[in-house]
Amino acid sequence: TISEFLQRVHGRIGSTQFRGRSVPGWYLQQFVKIGVALKVPDLSKHYLIWDSDMLMTKEYKMFTEDGRVRQHSGGFFIRQYASFYRLTGQTVLHSHDWSSFVVHHAVVYKPYMLELIKALSKPNPSATWAGPASGSLVNTTTAGPNAFVWRILENIASSDISIGFSEYTSYASWVLHHHPETVYVEKNKLWSRYPPLRMMPKPWSEDCCPTREQVD
Repeated sequence: TISEFLQRVHGRIGSTQFRGRSVPGWYLQQFVKIGVALKVPDLSKHYLIWDSDMLMTKEYKMFTEDGRVRQHSGGFFIRQYASFYRLTGQTVLHSHDWSSFVVHHAVVYKPYMLELIKALSKPNPSATWAGPASGSLVNTTTAGPNAFVWRILENIASSDISIGFSEYTSYASWVLHHHPETVYVEKNKLWSRYPPLRMMPKPWSEDCCPTREQVD
């Protein structure tokens, strides 16, 4: 299990709860979003990942008129997501304003996700990493299609187990490195993790959703 592997590699699992979530569960939901490209045979070439705690308040357009994927930004910069470099030898990329691509949704092109999975599944000799995962514990010839799961878990920093990897950062960085012509990075911030204070209900616990007046 994820908990057992974290304990074996890093000597601990991290906080049982971190920011209201289970650490092993947080990694598991990321692996599901990545692995769906391998596991769902009839999945369309383009598909939308949408976190369940996100609300769509405006019309959402996935593509530009010339067919490029619209990449939103505005997420927090999290230095721990540099595990992408340890896994691939490539830098984490950010938006023009240095916000991240962790916007809790993504339009994925299945062939590019499969490329990323392949890269995540094999040891990268060019990436210097002095953590406990040096000399990979994962035998990628026998770990099968789930090798990417264990490679990710062994390459997170032992000091940052609770927040050591991002599927959104990794996929966006991979595509922008290898297929930049297929993506349009929005110049304006069209996404927000939290609504402006003026939109928050008072008291905060009374309403779950924005009203029509707040959205308009």
